[in-house]
Amino acid sequence: MKNRRGFTMIELVVVLGILMLLMAILLPAVQCVREAARRTQCLNNHKQLGVAYFLATDSSQPIPRDWAVDLLPFLDQKALCDLPVAEAASSSVAIFNCPSDTPWKSVTGIVSGNYQQNGFVSLLTLSKIPDGCSSTVLSSEGRSEFIGAWSNSPAAMGFVMSPHSSGNHVLFCDGHVRYLDTDQISPELIEAILRPNDGGIVSLP
Repeated sequence: MKNRRGFTMIELVVVLGILMLLMAILLPAVQCVREAARRTQCLNNHKQLGVAYFLATDSSQPIPRDWAVDLLPFLDQKALCDLPVAEAASSSVAIFNCPSDTPWKSVTGIVSGNYQQNGFVSLLTLSKIPDGCSSTVLSSEGRSEFIGAWSNSPAAMGFVMSPHSSGNHVLFCDGHVRYLDTDQISPELIEAILRPNDGGIVSLP
């Protein structure tokens, strides 16, 4: 009867080495696909927020200061507005959260999220933005550990800190959303699209 030959140690090491090499090649590709899916979801979040903005206001009404709270009824979250503040403070609305980041609690204590409104446009009306709606930021995302008040930051620190690699989703006042590569735009240009009345001509890359 012929003896059955098993794997030698060298053959086993070679097989394991090939498997590890394949994993090393495939893992970054899988991570890239997942990040692309998260970026797409983040983009859709901004688009839905833009629709809610235009449902909550019109060309003659000012942009709300407490934007997250005022938009809730237009995001199928009216029930959250009716909850006691202490109970609502522990709630997290998915549309306010970037899938690539961890939720951050807003200063209003009502919702948690990673997106923030441009403080420079609060209480302005869309029809009276001097620099034009298409070149003025309405809201954007920011990393949870760096998010803060834009109006107090000339360098727009909260704007440039995004959980996505070298970029940031931005909702403009006319409702369109763009992914801006923050490695290709200067702090001065970021400042220009944040301020609604600086008088400059904006040309984004």
